[in-house]
Amino acid sequence: KAAAKKVAVQRAEAEKQQAVLKPFMEAIAAQKYEVAAGEADKLMASHPEMEMQLAYSKFALLIKAKSADAYPWAKKIASTTYKDNPQMLNSIAWMIIDPEHPVKDPDYGIAMEIAQRASNLLDNKDAYTLDTLALAQFKNGQTANAIATQQKAVAAAEKMGAGIDAK
Repeated sequence: KAAAKKVAVQRAEAEKQQAVLKPFMEAIAAQKYEVAAGEADKLMASHPEMEMQLAYSKFALLIKAKSADAYPWAKKIASTTYKDNPQMLNSIAWMIIDPEHPVKDPDYGIAMEIAQRASNLLDNKDAYTLDTLALAQFKNGQTANAIATQQKAVAAAEKMGAGIDAK
């Protein structure tokens, strides 16, 4: 009986969460990315506990929408929501510089700034963040720094036992 009640409570909570997310999810499904980003703003305002999950999604939506708001938002969340989260910082920077999924009018300066923060948080010893930083440096015309950073990334990858694709 107690287990059934617990399941019912969990189901009600899940339904409530789905109702809250419905406009956001519908906008994404309709490929109305700027509308979805606006819905993310509303959700973060009314449910601050969801910011950690939604801030990056909003950035991705703004990138997909080719919105001028994407880079100011990236800079904001990199200095607030994710300022101490090197994995999320690395993901933000990579989304801007990813050569396999180029974005319109990329801001390589912001990508480099964010990638540097991610790498610093890991004492410049993490292969993945160093790899991202190296590409951001290269995209910013800092070829010598990029080569040195990529060499550090390869050395770190060898220590980590990880394979880094250094195209």
